[in-house]
Amino acid sequence: MIVAIVGCPNVGKSTLFNRLIEDSRAITEATPGVTRDRHYGHVEWNGKHFTVIDTGGYWRMDKGNIFHRKIQDQILSSLEEADLILFLVDGRLDSSGPTPWDQDIASLLRKLNKPLVVGVNKLDTTALWSRHYLFESMGLGEVFPLSALSGSGTGDLLDALVSHIPVLGPEGEGVSTENISPPYIGLVGRPNAGKSSLFNALLGKERSIVHEERGTTRDPVHADYKYYQYHLRFIDTAGIRRKKKMGGAIEVYAILRALRSISRADVCVLVLDATENLSTQDMHILQTAYRQKKGLVIFVNKWDLVEKETNTAKEYAILLRERLGEMSHVPILFGSAKDKQRIYKLVSTLAEIDQTRRKQLKTADLNKFLLEEIRKVPPPSIRGRQLRIKYAMQLSFPPPLSFLLFCNYPQEVPETYKRYLKRTIRTHYNCQGTTITLYFRKK
Repeated sequence: MIVAIVGCPNVGKSTLFNRLIEDSRAITEATPGVTRDRHYGHVEWNGKHFTVIDTGGYWRMDKGNIFHRKIQDQILSSLEEADLILFLVDGRLDSSGPTPWDQDIASLLRKLNKPLVVGVNKLDTTALWSRHYLFESMGLGEVFPLSALSGSGTGDLLDALVSHIPVLGPEGEGVSTENISPPYIGLVGRPNAGKSSLFNALLGKERSIVHEERGTTRDPVHADYKYYQYHLRFIDTAGIRRKKKMGGAIEVYAILRALRSISRADVCVLVLDATENLSTQDMHILQTAYRQKKGLVIFVNKWDLVEKETNTAKEYAILLRERLGEMSHVPILFGSAKDKQRIYKLVSTLAEIDQTRRKQLKTADLNKFLLEEIRKVPPPSIRGRQLRIKYAMQLSFPPPLSFLLFCNYPQEVPETYKRYLKRTIRTHYNCQGTTITLYFRKK
């Protein structure tokens, strides 16, 4: 079951969304229009599961505001998709009950002929608790008093929501039959690189609002992607700028959530603008994901805007890899989100990287290959002492790929030789775009 939360700006929809999913995924700020895209979360209550959608505030149209139409389109899409609508109102605004804007939304919801629950929010004290009766005049169904901030009343609200979920068998709704959940793919990069355009191109619809203004995306936007045998979960994130270039608190929160999305992702796609050079900030974003041992892909977007000759892409990739250093193994793809050029190649590359990160290698095969390579290129002597690596094994269940190597002087293994071993393993097992970690122990 899918539940869409709708209402006027600043009634507390994102606060309630965060409360229901038990996570601070959506930005909450006392400024109208902070939430722009719609966001999905998973809720479990008394053994029942459902999906909840957080939407932007419903506005009376302001033709001078470039985002109003796009936000309203996102809200209407959520209403069409939802099985149940949670209409949230602010119980403190007007002593007479619903505002004219609330009445506008009520008129819209009546036409949908879908199950509906009304939540009266911001009733933070017992003195305000009885005010929820003022909203029964709208004639929309059950009305529940609550405080999303403190959590008061949300239990009764959840009871009402899950009562609409049909009782199904063991293979029914909310029961996952998959042993391994789909990998999370984070689309990251600087503002205006085309992350949201790529996100929409992959999904085949406008799930993220796209505009040339920097900072259009604020909250991370999640969506499942299924294409033949591929099943991925994409996260569209806010553009990450340097600290001294950040705007107000909203942008700071958006960037913090983008960085948090990197932590949550299994594989990160750094989206670059082909019309601009690789910047220090691009490298910082890539290194952040690399240090957290994420799978990595670079997608050079807007390639349709570049004047090309025979070897333009090849020469661009060479220059790029020179800057990447130890991350030079990361796959580089050239394409266009606008024209959907090579986006399916990106999907297959992401799936391959995820499968590689989950590889379980046989210890016997690993030692046969690796010890032979070590014999051909032995580690250097350190202060007259000869390093000898005697045995290797893969650690636990990946991801990421981690190996334990036994040797006589584990603290003396040079970084240059560690990098050689990583390159050797990566090449032999075709682990491009995958982080490899080596640990050494004395034997």
